[in-house]
Amino acid sequence: MLLIGLYLYGVFVNSIRLGIRTTFPEPGQTPLETIWVWNPVFALAAIFTPTGLGVTFFLILMTCLITKKGYSWLSGYKFTRDSRGFDILPDATHGSSGWMTDKQIDMVMLRGKADELTGTILGKWEKVRKKIIVSVWNTFARSSCMGLMTTP
Repeated sequence: MLLIGLYLYGVFVNSIRLGIRTTFPEPGQTPLETIWVWNPVFALAAIFTPTGLGVTFFLILMTCLITKKGYSWLSGYKFTRDSRGFDILPDATHGSSGWMTDKQIDMVMLRGKADELTGTILGKWEKVRKKIIVSVWNTFARSSCMGLMTTP
């Protein structure tokens, strides 16, 4: 079964290699009748050509990125999945975590449980996991952002 899979993958890779050769022919090269060559020797050898290695690397990379199997290897982030299916990263978005002191946070934001506060929920308070940080409606930053969004 593995040999058949390698053979079919080799036929696929060889068709890519021959398709590139047909699309960008060298001067004086005779045109190919077809890009599908079913010879097993050519098919298995095509896997180890530069085109075959490049296609293999590309497919492995795309599989890792799409399935998120290699996401932590490539990005360096160790995310945890919560019960809703979201990936929770250890840092805030764009490096904004930890740039305010507790006194500064209390000046511009409300902290408490989500059902006790009103406003936009910004995130969890690092020191007490059950507390939620909520923005205050009438802060300067909030009103400035609202002004920017409504300006024509």
